[in-house]
Amino acid sequence: CTCREYDAGYMNPSAVELERKCGFDRAFATWEECHRSLTSFGYDAKRVDGMRTEAVPRVFPSGSGGAVWSSINPYAQWLARRTVLSQDDAYASLQRIAATRA
Repeated sequence: CTCREYDAGYMNPSAVELERKCGFDRAFATWEECHRSLTSFGYDAKRVDGMRTEAVPRVFPSGSGGAVWSSINPYAQWLARRTVLSQDDAYASLQRIAATRA
């Protein structure tokens, strides 16, 4: 368990970037549109390519005509990093438990 550090620009996005994350729509007409959108949020292109071929795909077909759905949500990721993953509460608690058990 560790407290992760994130780039200040990511943790404190501009109002425009925050609105863009908040407005992210996970439904796309095509794979190419989905790929373009995810990479625009900073996801590595190679990583995005793998999202639809993993054992449990994070991008998968939705309906007909090549539409896809992304289980990836840049806004949810930002919220998680901003709140839960940037706190050191769990780390501090585990240290206290370890010290008590020693």
